[in-house]
Amino acid sequence: MVSLILMPEPSGEAAATVSYRALWRVSGLPALVLLTLLARVGGSVWSLGLVLFVLQRFHSPTLAGLTAAASWLPGLICSPIAGALLDRHGRKGLIALDLAVGVSMLISIVALDRSGRLAPEVLVLIVGLGSITLPLTMTGTRSLMPLLTPQPLWDRMNALDSASLNVTELLGPVVAGLLFASVGGLGTLLVVAAVWLAALFLTALLRDAPTTRGAGSLFRETLAGLRYTLAKPSLRALAVILPISNAGWGMLTIALPVLVLGLPHGGSLEVGLLWSLFGLTALVGSLLFGRVRTSGREARLIGGLGLVSAVGLVVVAGSALGPATLLLAAAGMVIAGVADGGASVALFSFRQRVMNPAWFGRSLAISISLSVMGLPLGSALAGPLLGWSVPGTLAIAAGLELLAAGLALRLLRHPEPPVSAASN
Repeated sequence: MVSLILMPEPSGEAAATVSYRALWRVSGLPALVLLTLLARVGGSVWSLGLVLFVLQRFHSPTLAGLTAAASWLPGLICSPIAGALLDRHGRKGLIALDLAVGVSMLISIVALDRSGRLAPEVLVLIVGLGSITLPLTMTGTRSLMPLLTPQPLWDRMNALDSASLNVTELLGPVVAGLLFASVGGLGTLLVVAAVWLAALFLTALLRDAPTTRGAGSLFRETLAGLRYTLAKPSLRALAVILPISNAGWGMLTIALPVLVLGLPHGGSLEVGLLWSLFGLTALVGSLLFGRVRTSGREARLIGGLGLVSAVGLVVVAGSALGPATLLLAAAGMVIAGVADGGASVALFSFRQRVMNPAWFGRSLAISISLSVMGLPLGSALAGPLLGWSVPGTLAIAAGLELLAAGLALRLLRHPEPPVSAASN
């Protein structure tokens, strides 16, 4: 049996006051937030920098989409195993392992390119291998936050987590654009390596949560995590809705740079500024909705804000047909950003309220991986579609977001309370 890991009980001022100040007094949480921020900023610069690097180096949108897919897909496939490892062995050491792998991957790409041996297939292979450990940090940091935080502070914590994600969406793209314009693709990759190395050093300050190790093998615990996650109707619904939505966003990550770089005065800086505008407005949305009690209203918020986000993507798609392309694209990113920030807070809350804390590692890893699976698939599909039509590709992305929002309103219900951990 896997024994239940109890959530920390609210005590002291945190119990009496639900505020961001009380949240910052939670032991170990500030170091975790800072590490998460560094890891995500590096990841944001890496995501856009990789696309720009491939477009500059190989002049192929198809290869850019394939490489972007390789940066996600292997890790997502391995995420059930990663989740079981996190629940068995804790987060601290495994997060450090992932960051070390990421630094090694970037240094390898730079070294091979400078030696003239970076062929397209070699790049895709290295990026794919480097992504295998991705869930260790992505899920490890996110699952550790609720384990350290008293439950009355969860909405504030979710808003802070979402805000951290939005800050990376704000800083990452503009930093990637500025770095790419000033020091080139290889210099950008080296900066990402330095950021991840700083995050690696911060793992020494992390406070890990208690872990339990079941009597079963790692394989059995992985299967138990899959059964537990797929047995919950709400998580099954998210596994249908979010891949559709993320496929649209995966298309946008490739289509938006192609659209902007094709303009007479468009460049990497303009691409970065558009994504940063999205991140800034998403940050505002997440902080605003962090002050709203989401309990019992998560489903309506996810679906309703998804509809607003789809409207923003429709505006971005329409910008490809008009004269004021950058202005219209910016307006669309603002609309989508505010909605996405609020929806992220509701989504984090929805997941946490249906999961037993003893299963956070496995269940979050599986749920997030199933959700994010749409990103690499959308990126891979974007390459061939862009050869057909840039506006058409953007319109398909908007349509996928609209479909996902409609499904959310129809399929999602008030989250069921978490059930006890099953034997594995």
